[in-house]
Amino acid sequence: MTLTLEQINKTRFHLARGNGYEPADVDAFVDKVVTTFEALTSEINNLRSRVEELEKAPKPAAPAPEDRRGSWFS
Repeated sequence: MTLTLEQINKTRFHLARGNGYEPADVDAFVDKVVTTFEALTSEINNLRSRVEELEKAPKPAAPAPEDRRGSWFS
């Protein structure tokens, strides 16, 4: 299952009796996760676009094989 940004934002934690998490700490952590997730998603999309550009670009011609018979002893 893929985690989406919407799922991250909608996640809520239940408080345990007496030993629960501090809601502000959980919210701060989720905010950091969201920021990181957004940055990574953006980077993935940029890289996919770049791959598409490179795949569409003309391929460079293969270099001609060199005749090296005389080059070693010249």
